[in-house]
Amino acid sequence: MNAEARDCLVRLHETEGIGWMTICRLADAMGGVDRIALATAADLRQLGLSERQARLVEAALAGGGAPKRVRPMPSAVGECRAVTVLDREYPEQLRHIARPPWVIYIRGDPAVLSVPSVAVVGTRKPTAYGRRMADELAAGLAFAGIVVVSGLARGIDGAAHLGALRAGGVTVAVLGSGLDRVYPPEHAALAERIVRSGGAVVSEYPPGTLPRAGLFPERNRIIAGLSLGTVVVEASEKSGAMITASLAADAGREVFAVPGLAGAPTSRGVHLLLREGAKLTETVDDILQEIRGSVSLGQSGQTASFFTGAAQSVGDERRSVKPPTPPENVPEWTPDERRILEIVGFEPVMLDRIWEQSGFGFGHLHEVLLSLTVKRAIIELPGPSYARIR
Repeated sequence: MNAEARDCLVRLHETEGIGWMTICRLADAMGGVDRIALATAADLRQLGLSERQARLVEAALAGGGAPKRVRPMPSAVGECRAVTVLDREYPEQLRHIARPPWVIYIRGDPAVLSVPSVAVVGTRKPTAYGRRMADELAAGLAFAGIVVVSGLARGIDGAAHLGALRAGGVTVAVLGSGLDRVYPPEHAALAERIVRSGGAVVSEYPPGTLPRAGLFPERNRIIAGLSLGTVVVEASEKSGAMITASLAADAGREVFAVPGLAGAPTSRGVHLLLREGAKLTETVDDILQEIRGSVSLGQSGQTASFFTGAAQSVGDERRSVKPPTPPENVPEWTPDERRILEIVGFEPVMLDRIWEQSGFGFGHLHEVLLSLTVKRAIIELPGPSYARIR
């Protein structure tokens, strides 16, 4: 691969005012994205770019060396890496969507993006039932060797990531911000845990990009694009989860919907999907049976071999991935975990109150809450608040 062409593409992608369509026009005019670096000022004028766009493109083309914004990030789990459509590491699944991102930024192992995966998405304000279903489906998928993809948002997304981690599996979080601007901020510890557990945190946006409302619908096409199918667990009719499901269908991927309580606002979206032909999903077997054939197509040499016996074993062996016994019977709780369990009862307790009573720093508090959530001792609720479940 031509390193100059690659670096040129990253510089263009990181140039404010140069969007996906402009790069597409340049690639079409020059006969390929790998030839954009060869464009002259005359070529740019013939493309009909505005004067400002032409100046920005010329500056990006003239810039030597690696892009300035692709740099190590201060993190305990490694660097931010830029992977372009010119790189072998770019996930094949993502190449076949309507607008594949020219560049994606990754913390973690890029290879995990080419392993068969399923997205689990839904509302930011789920019911206890919705959280349980997201957790159990994600854990079942992880147990079967499937990577769980979601958006790191509050609610169903967070429950899906935690379910995969609880089962000892791998999960991928796709952000609507730069990788150094995790949103929501209370999920920063979860993002670190995802990477440390062999997964990845991914974004189309360069480091330093702040979260904005308009970026989240855009990132949903990456969630859908990385995945063989998208599972929707609780969603209103007009929501990001429904956008992700629509993008999955447009890309020819499977759409799964978990039925909810009749008449509930969080059920309207999933019930609409079911009426439109989404696969009714009650257990992980409903998902595995549907995607089994797709997995045999292979991603980066992957085969369906990991499926051998997986669907059949999920019913019984999945139960071996059990939540811990009640806290009072578990000697391995840390002193800090015990402190939080003294504060959080079976009725919801607001996060601010937990923070005030614990005396912990905010970052450390979230680490302890995350640990207890993964161990299935507590559950996160809207507010945000927490409650004991064991």
